[in-house]
Amino acid sequence: MLQKAEYKEIREKLFEKINGRQNEEQASKASSDDDSEEKVQVKFLLTHPAVADLRADQEARRVKDIGGEIIKSLMILRDWNVPPENVRLYLGTPTIFAIKTRQRMLLNPYAYGTVAFNSPCFIIKNDPAHYFYFYNEYNKAHFSAWDSNAALTISDFNKKIKEFSQNLDVYTENIEAIKNIAKFNKRTSSSP
Repeated sequence: MLQKAEYKEIREKLFEKINGRQNEEQASKASSDDDSEEKVQVKFLLTHPAVADLRADQEARRVKDIGGEIIKSLMILRDWNVPPENVRLYLGTPTIFAIKTRQRMLLNPYAYGTVAFNSPCFIIKNDPAHYFYFYNEYNKAHFSAWDSNAALTISDFNKKIKEFSQNLDVYTENIEAIKNIAKFNKRTSSSP
């Protein structure tokens, strides 16, 4: 989403919140000590490139495309000066894209056979005085992934970007091997 032209406005607003500036051009001109606007801490939980190709077939995508997009997203986050501790890589494929604030949550489910941005979105409001099933359950089940053992931390963007770029072919080979094992087991288990 950070890379698609049709989401430029969202990307710019997100950048503004993270950096407390109007746009990327202004940020590159301003000094790093300029905190004229309040910054917002934003955490990013991305799919780990090692497992990204598990979604390639169901989204009708070429292998390595999703992993490549994740690497590009890491480059963008690095260039935006997002602290590495605000980025984690999840060892699993997503079922939903979600953004949460204290008052609202945007939920964008991943349907089988398509990418999330082609699926419907839901905006759910929160009221701390009342229990709201969807907000509370997604807050508990989805957003707790950040603190799970499957969410790996990074400490150096450049080191991880280089590592993931060098290993993208290996990740693809490993996912293809897993899929072939599963297909073989399916054939042998259905035999009389």
